[in-house]
Amino acid sequence: MDLLFMETFVTEREFLSLFTGKTEAAGQPYAVVHAERSKIDHGFGESDITVIIETDGDRRALLIENKIDAVAMPDQHERYHKRGATGVKNGEYDSYYVFIVCPESYRESNEEAAKYEYFVSYEECREYFRLHENAYNRQRYQQICQALETMKAEYKVDINEVAVDSFRKYRAYQEACYPRLKLINKVDSKKVNGWWPSYSVGVKGMYILHKTNFDCADLTINGAADRIVELQIVEKWLHDGGHKHITLIKTGKSAAFRIYTPEIRMSEPFEKWKMGDLNCCFEAIQELSDLAGMFAVINRIIFVQR
Repeated sequence: MDLLFMETFVTEREFLSLFTGKTEAAGQPYAVVHAERSKIDHGFGESDITVIIETDGDRRALLIENKIDAVAMPDQHERYHKRGATGVKNGEYDSYYVFIVCPESYRESNEEAAKYEYFVSYEECREYFRLHENAYNRQRYQQICQALETMKAEYKVDINEVAVDSFRKYRAYQEACYPRLKLINKVDSKKVNGWWPSYSVGVKGMYILHKTNFDCADLTINGAADRIVELQIVEKWLHDGGHKHITLIKTGKSAAFRIYTPEIRMSEPFEKWKMGDLNCCFEAIQELSDLAGMFAVINRIIFVQR
């Protein structure tokens, strides 16, 4: 599958747009100038696919982890960022994006996979090949279909039934008591295993993660780590307004406004949770969701009109 993706990047500009369209480079006339499989950095491991794109002297790298059903290695996402930073330092490219391309069900059932800032699903690739029909794409379409069918037959999630039940009750409680929140994760025993609940905030490139194992909720802003100075202005404004419990942090290539929350463990029965603590978690998520609505205006002022 790595070779299939590499070949398509080189031969079809619109396929590149499937990836760049998820970043701030969307709509820009980038062209592929280099594609490499299994690029190794001896300090930080191997990138499955490295694609370097360029326009007007601006070189960016897409560092892509390709997964179908293999187990994600610990800190795999973090090591992609270390390889990307090394590539920038060595002058190979000016900036980079870290992607994972995998089946939707794989990402939803794997906490390490959910950490990647940018995601293209096998299902999206399959639809691209279906809509852009030619002799090559018909073959690629069949390969994607075969990969997905193989994954369905062989990939088994080790289901934690307690976590499944706890998440279902978590979601039911949220819908009943905090209906304004927009929880993205579906209640599906094939995919639910106590991962981070994700919330839509209605703003492109922003979302909330309830990182239950880290006791916090993050309003994440994709690709904003290099804008930390501007975001510190927002943090100061929040603190001056009495919201000192909201802190700004870097998360890889992204940035996030974080609120620390009480301990909630999906691996424990919902009935053992303290409802006061759970309410505090949802109130923090609601506060971040409200902040996102306000931030949409600030984002246009600070970042668009640069």
